[in-house]
Amino acid sequence: MYWYKYNSIMAKKRTTTQLASQKLASQTKTQKLDSKTDTKTGIDFQKQFAALETITEDFESGKYNLETGLKKFEEGLHIAQELKKHLESVENRIQTIKGKYYELTQEDE
Repeated sequence: MYWYKYNSIMAKKRTTTQLASQKLASQTKTQKLDSKTDTKTGIDFQKQFAALETITEDFESGKYNLETGLKKFEEGLHIAQELKKHLESVENRIQTIKGKYYELTQEDE
């Protein structure tokens, strides 16, 4: 039961994170983003995302025993939470940029 719940939670987190990551990737075509540590959130998104994927894959393969699994589960949830905060920050910045652009186009009319 524990593993099923974990896999369900991680699948949802992974799907949400992947969608947000794809959204971010499409936006980097118009705005070059630095792939190093973000100064506002203090995380390296790509490294953290890869770590979360590794934990998920290890769970799916049955690599962890109960005690290690519990620690990795907690670590995975923490990473997912940090990634979510980072993506929310990026979305807020995008909305701000869009708002500025909208204001500029309204002034030109």
